[in-house]
Amino acid sequence: MFSGSEGLPPIRLVSAQTSVPPRLTEPTDLRWLRVEEYFQARSLAENTQKAYRRELKRFLAWTDRAWSDLTPRQIAQFKAYLQGQNLSPNSINRALTALMSFFDWFRAAYPEQIAHDPTTAVEMERVPLPPAKDLSEIEVMALYLALESRGEMEVRDRALLAVLGHGLRAEEVVNLNVEDYDGVRLTIREAKDDSTGTVPLSRQAREQLNTYLVQRRSEEGNLLPDAPLFLSCGRNRSGNRLGYQGLYYVVRSLGKIAAEQAQLALERRQRIEQGELEPDPQDRWEQFNEAELKQILTLLNVHPHQLRHTFATGLLLRGVESLHARTLTRHKSEASFKRYAKRALGAAAERAFYQSIGEEPPQNSELK
Repeated sequence: MFSGSEGLPPIRLVSAQTSVPPRLTEPTDLRWLRVEEYFQARSLAENTQKAYRRELKRFLAWTDRAWSDLTPRQIAQFKAYLQGQNLSPNSINRALTALMSFFDWFRAAYPEQIAHDPTTAVEMERVPLPPAKDLSEIEVMALYLALESRGEMEVRDRALLAVLGHGLRAEEVVNLNVEDYDGVRLTIREAKDDSTGTVPLSRQAREQLNTYLVQRRSEEGNLLPDAPLFLSCGRNRSGNRLGYQGLYYVVRSLGKIAAEQAQLALERRQRIEQGELEPDPQDRWEQFNEAELKQILTLLNVHPHQLRHTFATGLLLRGVESLHARTLTRHKSEASFKRYAKRALGAAAERAFYQSIGEEPPQNSELK
């Protein structure tokens, strides 16, 4: 028989001021039950839920206080702790955003337990917005030329590239079903930050998507409304949905083909100049000049999100009002959208300059 606490292992609580990095193990206390309830109540995107789950685990490993006992002082101390872990400003902001989202729900769900949201006094880290990584008109043209080397996958990939070229996030594209396309526009039902909505498609994009669906119906028969819009293989009769990694691979493959063809064109150009080869008018890669071919080489590292940047920047370059452009891209934050306006403003200023001196923009300019 033990008397009192004799023989029992000591209980060690993690202090709110500890500098030892906590282990992000699954919390087993009652506080985690509230977290699970929060995730059940909120419709978060899969990647967002993973990130928030990780950050809330980190917070609960850092402190032993109950949710209702936390004050702005503890949140500020947690932020200082994160800063001491040499985390990037973006990582710190992600942790704080997870807490803010949780307390926003907690206060609404249990108003009797928490009178004030302790996260309202904390300030986010200042992070300069990265520049838009949009593709030039030459680079987009090169990606479409690369489609001709995709064989039986060309029809699907052409439709896929057209949809990505309308500003959709990769996750939004892979979640599309057949019923989400009405012949004119796409309906986004699952999106980051609940930025759902509709996306009108250009005539060219509609034609490419229609061609793909005609091919699908010829192979599969009538398509069910909840069938994936894009399959993992062009002739895959099992109907497996194209996943994010598969979509990423398609875009990277097109970039690799374009870069390889650009390198070959550069080598042929050199041999033509040396008199070893004759120009081939049938070679469509020879339409690019040397500077453009070198620009296409950068497509070796292209990724799907660059097409979203390209769409947003292109809207502004064509004079679409910022509010309308933001509606089409479904950006919730005006601040995050401003990076696309920077290039458009520069282009407008450059256009005004040439008009003021009575000259046409240079041939390699995108102002025309």
